[in-house]
Amino acid sequence: MIMGDRARQRVNISLNAVRTIAAFLVVISHLRALFFVDFSDAESKSVLVQAVYLAGSLGHPAVIVFFVLSGYWVGGATTRSVSAGSFSWSRYGIARLSRLWLVLAPAIILTQLLDRLGSEVNGSSMVYSGSPDYHTVIPADGPVPTLGVAETLGNLFFVQSIHVPTLGTNSPLWSLAYEFWYYALFPAILVALSRRFETRSRIASGIFVVVGGIVAGPDVLLMFPAWLLGAGVGWQQERVAARVFAIKLRSLALARMASVSSVVFTSIAVVAFGSRVHGLELIVALPAAAMVALFSVKPSRSFVLKPLSSAAEWSYSLYAIHVPVLAFLASFIVPASEARWQVTGASAVGFVAVLSVVAASAYGMSLVTETHTKRLRDGLIKRLSASKAIATTISGR
Repeated sequence: MIMGDRARQRVNISLNAVRTIAAFLVVISHLRALFFVDFSDAESKSVLVQAVYLAGSLGHPAVIVFFVLSGYWVGGATTRSVSAGSFSWSRYGIARLSRLWLVLAPAIILTQLLDRLGSEVNGSSMVYSGSPDYHTVIPADGPVPTLGVAETLGNLFFVQSIHVPTLGTNSPLWSLAYEFWYYALFPAILVALSRRFETRSRIASGIFVVVGGIVAGPDVLLMFPAWLLGAGVGWQQERVAARVFAIKLRSLALARMASVSSVVFTSIAVVAFGSRVHGLELIVALPAAAMVALFSVKPSRSFVLKPLSSAAEWSYSLYAIHVPVLAFLASFIVPASEARWQVTGASAVGFVAVLSVVAASAYGMSLVTETHTKRLRDGLIKRLSASKAIATTISGR
């Protein structure tokens, strides 16, 4: 999913690997729902099958890990710039919106194309005609009713799942709205509280926090603490680094293993009890923040993590398009929910094949979108600086 541009400048192999694993857990959870029978209908309930279904249910906790990582990279940098009095709304807005829209806009177009084409060519499939069997991964009444102009604009301007439905089959877009509002509210809160800024700027920021909080709504704000925990780790990066460097390597390895295990354990708890306790998924944020802190310095150099770290560079594209692609494939391969697969050797091959197609599609999309983020951002900031220089020159005459 989305991360700050600092992540590109100072690559942390360990945290990037976490980012990739989280992205694929989200994809796997949706692939499971569209291609495999529910666990209650599984013919085998062996330990292996139970493990497969457990891995296929960790998508939502993985999004909480995303929020913590995003807070760490984006929120930490923002806190430092506000503390130094160098924060600029225009530069910040360009950096964040270029990152978001460069992938989101093409993803919206792709969703429209695939959903409309799939509904036209294979409309009899339950994927497009609608079914509650897919557990809200795709709309229960089909995607077409949520492909209108209002839904399209709402998803483009980050009010999906708040004031309009997510677009068509692209249910994961809900988290981008949450992410946007965290990006917007966090610096406004800092500016409102900082004495380094003029009173009018602080008042305007305070008003924006109130209005933005009302627009974002309680569900978005409920998950905000997860993002803030990551931002807190980023803000205290120097102290965190000093403490981590003071830990002996063996003890650090054990602490890291414990933090990862805690993330897994709390994620399983969310899967088991989350439907009964609203907001329980926040418990994942605490060990996730500890994990981020422990891996933020002295990152692992494992050769296993390097390809996972590289894949993080197109994880946002993967997140943004995977469900429309999965839905389109499922409408042909398993057109009815009753036709979904049992867990077998043959279906494992099918799983790998489908996952490979989705990953290849995301990687291809990233080559024309995500990889150009820095160039677009720098170009826009350069134009902004030139415009300000011209305006200053004119006003000085």
